[in-house]
Amino acid sequence: MQKINQVIFGKKYKLLVAISEREKKKGMNIFLKQPRKTGMLFPYNNEIQNRSFTLSKTPFDLMVIFLDRNKNIVYQERGKRYQKKPIVCPHKSMFVIEIPV
Repeated sequence: MQKINQVIFGKKYKLLVAISEREKKKGMNIFLKQPRKTGMLFPYNNEIQNRSFTLSKTPFDLMVIFLDRNKNIVYQERGKRYQKKPIVCPHKSMFVIEIPV
């Protein structure tokens, strides 16, 4: 999996880039415990409204950040571990970042 370094909210993170559908479906669930300064970037081919992410199998809290095609943050929400209710972006988004909190 490709990795990029990115500063998010003033902190340095290593982001794993989820390209395949399998990688996107698995997401941060590849980690059994909360990783330090490591998150994931989910790029998509299209910008859509109401893109949703679920944390129902994730064993730690995450900040989920939605970005538009110009890489501007359009929505963010903190998700709780094993949260059943999906996080839904009410705006058009093309990229999603998940980082542990």
